[in-house]
Amino acid sequence: HGIILIDANAILGEGVFQEKMDMACDEITSSPKAKGSERIYMPGEMEMDIYAKNDASGTFDMPDDLFENIEKLAKQFEMNLSDCIA
Repeated sequence: HGIILIDANAILGEGVFQEKMDMACDEITSSPKAKGSERIYMPGEMEMDIYAKNDASGTFDMPDDLFENIEKLAKQFEMNLSDCIA
């Protein structure tokens, strides 16, 4: 593995890279939407929206099959599932 770090501010000037990225994101998200779509998301935005919703409500959605597997594990290890959920 190799990692290269580039200080965009040193090359472009302070804040120029961020400004260009903001402009690119704005251009992408203001593009025409596919039929039936309400919004264009940038990478990570859906997850952040879901996190904010779950954080505000104190709950989270879980696929039924995942919950069933967790229930089986709790039973296997003789754990009371309700004791594990805060």
